[in-house]
Amino acid sequence: MARISGRAAAFAVKQADGWLVTRRGRPGSTLMALADVARVLGETPDVVKVEVKTLREVESRLEIEWAKDRALRLTIIILDPQESAEGLPEVANLLEGLMARPHVSQHLENQFYQHTLPDDADVTRASILAKGLPLLDAFVGSVIKYQNTIATVSRSFESLDDSIFGGAKQKAEFREQAVSVGAFRTLVCASHAGAINDVTLFSLYRSLSGLQETRQIVKAWTAAFERIEHILLQPIEYDDELESDVADFGGGAGARERLQNALEQQSAILGRVADGDYDNARKFARELATRQLADGGASYLAKSFTRLSQRAREMEAFELELEWAFLAVEHSPSDGRARTHYADALIQADRIDDGLSEYERAAELGQPVYALNARARAMRKLGLYAEELRLFQEAAGQSSGGDERVFSLVGIAQAKVDLGDSQAGLEQLQATVDEYPAESLVRLSLASAFLRKGQFTLAWEQYEIACTLKKGLVSGANGLAEICRATGHLSEARRRYSDIASEFPRDIQAHIGLIDTLRALGERSTASVYARRTAERFPGSSQAAAKHATTVSEMGRHGQARQLFRNAILRFPKDARLQASQASAYRREGRFEKSLQTIDAAILRFPHNRRLQRVRADLLRLLDNLPDARRIYEDLVEVDPSDIKSRNGLSAILLLEGENSAVINFIGNDDPATPDQWRSFLLVASAIERSGDVSGAQSRLSWAIEHCPFATERRMFANSLAALVARLGRARKAPRIERVPDRDIGNIVDFQIAAMTRQSRAATVYSALTRNLPERYGIIRDEIARTYGVLQGPPKKSKRWIGEALEREILLAA
Repeated sequence: MARISGRAAAFAVKQADGWLVTRRGRPGSTLMALADVARVLGETPDVVKVEVKTLREVESRLEIEWAKDRALRLTIIILDPQESAEGLPEVANLLEGLMARPHVSQHLENQFYQHTLPDDADVTRASILAKGLPLLDAFVGSVIKYQNTIATVSRSFESLDDSIFGGAKQKAEFREQAVSVGAFRTLVCASHAGAINDVTLFSLYRSLSGLQETRQIVKAWTAAFERIEHILLQPIEYDDELESDVADFGGGAGARERLQNALEQQSAILGRVADGDYDNARKFARELATRQLADGGASYLAKSFTRLSQRAREMEAFELELEWAFLAVEHSPSDGRARTHYADALIQADRIDDGLSEYERAAELGQPVYALNARARAMRKLGLYAEELRLFQEAAGQSSGGDERVFSLVGIAQAKVDLGDSQAGLEQLQATVDEYPAESLVRLSLASAFLRKGQFTLAWEQYEIACTLKKGLVSGANGLAEICRATGHLSEARRRYSDIASEFPRDIQAHIGLIDTLRALGERSTASVYARRTAERFPGSSQAAAKHATTVSEMGRHGQARQLFRNAILRFPKDARLQASQASAYRREGRFEKSLQTIDAAILRFPHNRRLQRVRADLLRLLDNLPDARRIYEDLVEVDPSDIKSRNGLSAILLLEGENSAVINFIGNDDPATPDQWRSFLLVASAIERSGDVSGAQSRLSWAIEHCPFATERRMFANSLAALVARLGRARKAPRIERVPDRDIGNIVDFQIAAMTRQSRAATVYSALTRNLPERYGIIRDEIARTYGVLQGPPKKSKRWIGEALEREILLAA
């Protein structure tokens, strides 16, 4: 038996002759009587009593309870209007770190969902402090959003007669337990979403099962909440562009009201999709169909399902996109536009033949240009780029202008890039901008082309023009944030993505961008938590699933990551990104051969995917198969000379083959901005050292460690500099290398420095490197251990051999 208090930061474990009390962060323990334990820990609800088997379990639970208590205190501080603003940003950052720990976010929700905020709570300042801190921002936003619902749930409980509980004291005890197990939070979330149903009630009964009269109390408590069948979100403002839709509802005085009701139902359905609640989204869609068939008939119902399908696609809820597009066609078989969207959904689902057939029907129903454009997109998916170009050109020739011609011209540019002529694609987009200067789509496409080429100033200019042309253009805002992330302005990228995600919570690209920004900053734990929440919110998104599994892998939880990837690939078997991400996860485990097998299997399914080809070349290089890797890199660079990832891979091979000057000319860059440019900077440093300028290389690496904003690349510079000074016999001048759970060469270099400098941690580091290490790395590890006395026995290789082997492995992995 143990008693634990996060507030007191202490625990007590029952012994035969008393209680052994230990305080967090202090050595030693004190034997006390039970009365003294109460004095140390207190008698508040904060004290938890648990049955445990080991001291480690108690210490682990104390860390959880301590983090929960400190997080609660810090949250109160940022909401307190009497607190000085000085130092609050640091408080918010500390709180964000605590919220990444297990159970902390849930504990804060349990506490703050039990009653409304005080009238003087400074929610504006708290919201500002939370910007750029995804976990805290989501929590503060939810608390503010739920205030009305929290008031209703709280008032309902307070209105219950004390006699139901057996008295006022028992009511207070019940309330404490209800807060602790999250009953208030459950009711607030469920009632706000309109989902107080039998499942919710069963959850409450189960969580409160240890208390008396639970069923009667819960029944009385929830009596104030109507078990509504559908939710009504904020009324949608009537849009003049929908004027033509009024006729579908019979015209007259009541038509607009019936249209408004239909729009509100659509908004409610999309709200469920945005929260990942597909079951209720389907349920509400069936109710929408029943009501609209009565109010407006099949024609407008087809429009409703088409709109729902398009919005579902934007949230990557592709299964719903296909279902609702099919229903649109089913209710209005002669609607050519509905046919085109159904065909798009079929293509997205990789039902290519069915999609092409639907495009033919759409052309017959008066949508010939749209059908040609869509067929061209299907050809691209099949890797038939010449046919893609021909169809886009035919569509452009047939179009009379407007959106369809714009789509065709942008498609022609993309097809030229697909065929390997990126310059021709760029020229096509610039010509299209001259023809349609006020079209935001063309500006976005041109911005993306500049971004791919690393021409960030030109890309920024086009994104800004696009945002000016169309207010609230989320894709333009995401593009600007992406430039910030790509060029190392990570704090600004974090702020921008957070703002977009807050303003447009259904936009998945902002959430994905924020996850990648957190990863670039090295905040692995926060990225993992946010990725899990994003995957839960967008269950139909393969992107979200891939990010969730990837961030779990980066935390070193490889077994869990493997299961997440397996589940995701079963759900999205035709997503190449997932396959590439899974291969990268195997690489982190040190299973290079398995990683290559995964990529080879993916390439059989996606033979035209250049990203997979490049990942395959990276793995061949890592496995020291340089001829095959070089061939792939050269092919990729020939197709796209701006492909800096492939240029870096080829440069690493050139260095190993002694072509130092060629590397400096090929990728030389003294003003790096992107992660790949920083890697080029690293390779040039190696070329400079190999050319004899050791001091120049050392200065270059030191400067990069100080200035590189990207955590992964910064660690690579630390690896290289540490290995260099070790070769020079100056290990004590080595920079600190952050340990990561990957089975990578950096951890071997870190072990080398610890062993050379006779650090006490050397044996511990060696033990951590004894499992699942690639065979080549294991040989180097053991030579280091024997050379510097971590293992008994004479070394088999020289110190020079160790230095050269590490240098080679760093280049193979760069």
